[in-house]
Amino acid sequence: MKRLLVTLLLLLIGISLGLFIAYKRGGETEAVTHIIPTQHLAKFNSQGIRLLSIPGTKNFRDMGGYKTADGKTVKWNMVYRSDSLAHLDSAGMSAFADLGIRAITDLRSEPERIQEPDRIPANYPGSKYQVLPINDRPVDIRALGKRIVMGKITDAEISDLLDHRRFITNSSHRSYWGQWLAELANDDATPHLFHCTSGKDRTGFGGAIFLLAIGVPKETVQQDFLLSNKVLEDYNTARIAEIDKKIPGNIDEALFRKILGVSQETIEATFAEMESRYGSIDGFFRDGLEIDDETRQKLKDKFLED
Repeated sequence: MKRLLVTLLLLLIGISLGLFIAYKRGGETEAVTHIIPTQHLAKFNSQGIRLLSIPGTKNFRDMGGYKTADGKTVKWNMVYRSDSLAHLDSAGMSAFADLGIRAITDLRSEPERIQEPDRIPANYPGSKYQVLPINDRPVDIRALGKRIVMGKITDAEISDLLDHRRFITNSSHRSYWGQWLAELANDDATPHLFHCTSGKDRTGFGGAIFLLAIGVPKETVQQDFLLSNKVLEDYNTARIAEIDKKIPGNIDEALFRKILGVSQETIEATFAEMESRYGSIDGFFRDGLEIDDETRQKLKDKFLED
């Protein structure tokens, strides 16, 4: 029983940490579990199709529609963010193909990609598929799972585990993010999709710097980052209920939601780190990511409209 308990918790944690979960492979995936109900889609799509129904995904979103500080609008159907593409079935690949995506950036680590390679249509018209392995810090998942089961992990440790400031303080991470933004500005391969495993942490940070770079206010960027909690709410609730049925006694639902979601504290700390280290967010782009004003203007010209 104890081994089963740890296994279930490791599965749950692996989703959040961007690690991998083993699925049976074959010519087709098994029955798709990530089909977003119509009523769930309706919560997010009153002013444009922000959350897309791509069977096999649960957090596939259009980055368009947001307003910049000077009143311009991010173009729809140009940049998408998503969770893993590893579970697309034929319907998912057909829906994906309809978007006409021409470039994909996979932010997952090598073990994640080997275990769960992206499934994309055989006739994918894209001219580019690149990997930017934004690796999280090494974590002993087995030991972590045992500590959670025993109630011996603190809030401070969980907060540290989900801290995104390393994307700013780590020079290799900054190099990858800067490379990605520069290529977005100069590459004609759009529409563009970037994704990790759950589409909320690495992808959440990528979405934040993309929007900030083209002049979307911090408050709006924060809303887009936190939207993962609402998008994934039904999915996470179902997963927690499933785990709860298999574990005797009460589980710490708040802890699981923290691990499975994103927090306002995380994104605010990220903004603060940019400003503390580089004087301002503009300074972070200029000196941290080596994205000059000319490149940012190219991004604005490409992805904004009046």
